Amino acid sequence: MKIRLRENLTLISLLVLLLIIGAAPLNAQDSFSDLPLENLENPTEVSELLANFSRLEFRFREFENGDLTQETEIKYQFVGKEEVQGTQADKVILRGKGIDSIDIWLDQGKIVQIEVDGERIPAQMADMIKEEMFQAMFFPFYYVDHLNLKTLEEKGVTQVSKSREMIGDTEVDIIRIELEKLYNIEIEEFELESGILRIAEFEDFLMIAGYEIKTIDNEEFNFEVEMVELR
Repeated sequence: MKIRLRENLTLISLLVLLLIIGAAPLNAQDSFSDLPLENLENPTEVSELLANFSRLEFRFREFENGDLTQETEIKYQFVGKEEVQGTQADKVILRGKGIDSIDIWLDQGKIVQIEVDGERIPAQMADMIKEEMFQAMFFPFYYVDHLNLKTLEEKGVTQVSKSREMIGDTEVDIIRIELEKLYNIEIEEFELESGILRIAEFEDFLMIAGYEIKTIDNEEFNFEVEMVELR
């Protein structure tokens, strides 16, 4: 199975470092330090995807000197129940640009059957690689839970605001956090010029909805959730 996603974890860690400032409903006088981080929940496990989403689509783009150099699109959809090997299993499908076509049948979060580009993979093997597979596909969310949420607290946050916006067909509150000149963050040799983070507020949880990041080397990294349907 091949998943053609960028494997530079240093870059991913930088991007996610900028995505870890979850927020809750805020008033005009609230500042970054007032945002409660404990309400941020991102889809990092199969069980969370099944519990919260019937559909989730997002896109990741990389630019250099204004030119698009790489684009990855992930589309997750819960199909429903199907009987597989005598078990009523939850079926989900993963499609998109830059990945193989994947169909997965799960019973209480455990893989019963998986097909990659129509080729069936033994369930035991598939269940062993499940975590790595979802980590690679959902990397904009996954590393959030593994980094220090307080890293940016006093560094470069210039504005926090809130507005009502659409993600696909779903209207949600979006918390917007603007950052600039974070040259003092030491992560390998990356130096951030500016960034805009967008966090969606749902009824029971918050989730990273997107970002726009620019480095001093004229690189740009854009992540956007384009469709979300809750279960």
